[in-house]
Amino acid sequence: MPESEGLSVDPEDVPNPRLIDENGQSYSQSIRSSVIDYVYTNGRRYHAFRAGNWIVPNDEIEQNRMDLLHHIWKSSLGGECLKFGGCVDRIDRVLDVGTGTGLWAIEMADAFPSATVIGIDLSPIQPGWTPPNCYFFVDDAEQVPWEFEQKFDIIHIRSMEAAFGNWSKVYEQVFENLHPGGIVENQSQESWIHSLDRDTPDAVMEWQSLLVGASRSFGRDMHMSKEHKRLMQEAGFQDIEEVVYKIPIGPWAKSDKQLSEVCLGVMLEGVESYSLQLLTRELGMSLEDTQRIIRDCQAEMMDLSNHLYVVHRVTKGKKP
Repeated sequence: MPESEGLSVDPEDVPNPRLIDENGQSYSQSIRSSVIDYVYTNGRRYHAFRAGNWIVPNDEIEQNRMDLLHHIWKSSLGGECLKFGGCVDRIDRVLDVGTGTGLWAIEMADAFPSATVIGIDLSPIQPGWTPPNCYFFVDDAEQVPWEFEQKFDIIHIRSMEAAFGNWSKVYEQVFENLHPGGIVENQSQESWIHSLDRDTPDAVMEWQSLLVGASRSFGRDMHMSKEHKRLMQEAGFQDIEEVVYKIPIGPWAKSDKQLSEVCLGVMLEGVESYSLQLLTRELGMSLEDTQRIIRDCQAEMMDLSNHLYVVHRVTKGKKP
């Protein structure tokens, strides 16, 4: 599939929209080419479109992890898909950047049947059966300018750590593609794991230090969660708000043991998902050494006496 120059979704095509490339081919016509000729390395499957730009696999193991992570976010947000959805006067058009398995977009489309919900991702891993007002397209949000014909009321970004080399440009496009009064909501996770009452254990500290260093050498910094507020301000957003959640890794805390058990599973899988490409490709580590680091880190996460937790952050900006 030839690379498109931006996000070229034409709402005039609704209810049967198509993504058209420069040769006049629709997404459905060209998807069987380079888009789904997946890349396989280190025993995992990765996206082919703009291969290498996203360092996390897209296979079934990772898709299951994404769906469990969606459950964690919804539980944290009281069963809602958005923390700040009540800050907009209308919800007619919604964009989900980095939609993954599409679960968030599908649930938003179900909740707002009169709205048009669009999800974009580098991988075509979304289900074929979706609500009639939900559409998925393969494209890269970092390619600018975006070429939507109509603006959005809400643009949602979740778990896109190490996704972009230039977040400032992404937020400029988000700002440009929102209606006045529209919001961007970024649901992010800190890349740094903490202990409630002691120093972070050695293997976890080694792993996260290597991971952040590798992502920076790749030009896509993972340690970005605290920066979204500043980036939104610089892009021109107003009424910026931020909410922080501390999620226990494992059922060591008294509150919500089921959620913390799910978090433990997500984190254990995530150690491998984020490590394989970054450590072997960017740092030149052997697969054997990478797997040792993964195993040691996972063992310390499973030790509930370490009282580990991860920080989730929701940052909202409004276009004046």
